[in-house]
Amino acid sequence: MELNEIMVKYGTDKQKDVHDYVQFYQKYFEPIKNEKLKILEIGIYRPPVGSPNSVGASLKTWKDYFNNSKIYGVDLDPFTDVDDDRIKTIMANQELRNKIDGVNGLNEVVDNFGSNFDIIIEDGGHTMLQQQVTLGFMFKHLKSGGLFVVEDLHTSYFAPFAYNKTNTENTTLKMLNGYIEHGVINSDFITEEEKTYLLNNIKEMKMYKGNQSEIVFIIKK
Repeated sequence: MELNEIMVKYGTDKQKDVHDYVQFYQKYFEPIKNEKLKILEIGIYRPPVGSPNSVGASLKTWKDYFNNSKIYGVDLDPFTDVDDDRIKTIMANQELRNKIDGVNGLNEVVDNFGSNFDIIIEDGGHTMLQQQVTLGFMFKHLKSGGLFVVEDLHTSYFAPFAYNKTNTENTTLKMLNGYIEHGVINSDFITEEEKTYLLNNIKEMKMYKGNQSEIVFIIKK
């Protein structure tokens, strides 16, 4: 079954008739689909009651497509109902690097699932804070040659996302274009140490435009 067919089967918005990210995922994923990979996606969706779409549609898509891989998911809400022999989930707040007041941060994701992911997909809450903290913290937990994906960059255009909690003009879209065009990373949410690590370890960054939004693929050295 082709990747878009699987996406339609489970109802993820990555499919051709919605965001059409599938055309870009196909390009990067087809050559490695049969390898034994460790894949992490941040952001798990639970559709409304009565919807034909599946709970954890993306995680189930990756499980079907990468039939030799382990799939890990992170969300603020519990999704243990999608856990099985190859899908494991954890509750965590992607805005946090470390646990605060009993709420897991990204460090607890690594503590539970380990490091050295082959693929990390950021499809969480879509605020600038969430996107940039996640990239800054998690990139070092990507394997050499691994792929980091940031979806839904159109939220950089919208105030509720771009100015959520902290006022910033350094939107994620602007930050990533700054690297692509000038080789610099300007962020209010990524630490100086994380910026240095990114600059020293990014091999390639490509941005694409789907039906409704930009998406970026970052390959690690």
